[in-house]
Amino acid sequence: FFAVGEEGYLPLKGQKAKRIATPLQAFHGLSNVGDTKLGSNPKILFHTSLRKEQIRQIDLKLNRLEFKEHAEVTGLMGSEKVEVDLWVATTRADFKLKGMNEEKMFLISFDALEKGIYAFHSGNMLTSSDPDAQPSQPDELQVAYPFELN
Repeated sequence: FFAVGEEGYLPLKGQKAKRIATPLQAFHGLSNVGDTKLGSNPKILFHTSLRKEQIRQIDLKLNRLEFKEHAEVTGLMGSEKVEVDLWVATTRADFKLKGMNEEKMFLISFDALEKGIYAFHSGNMLTSSDPDAQPSQPDELQVAYPFELN
């Protein structure tokens, strides 16, 4: 993923997803969202060896992230406030994926994004709250690509 900037391309650096879970509840998120900052109406270049249909199969998503410092979690002695300290997914954001003339290159555009922190990810890597759900991808592929929209 590369943001198209006025001065050139800015890479969206991959960040490893983390999971904090109890038998009743789970939080998935990022401990670091990097430092890629984009202006309004950004365009993203996405280079992959996958075809557009395969990208749909892996369920590429974009979610707004918010920092969750603490959360009430149910444990043996009842509800207790615990430290989470993760950037967690909130609302899903829409985007358009358009194939380019160059093979395996796509342009991602947005109708309207509010200022904030966002991340591209696949599957339910950042959105699942099921404590029994096992990751659908190997550890090496549990990476999200965050950016900040100013």
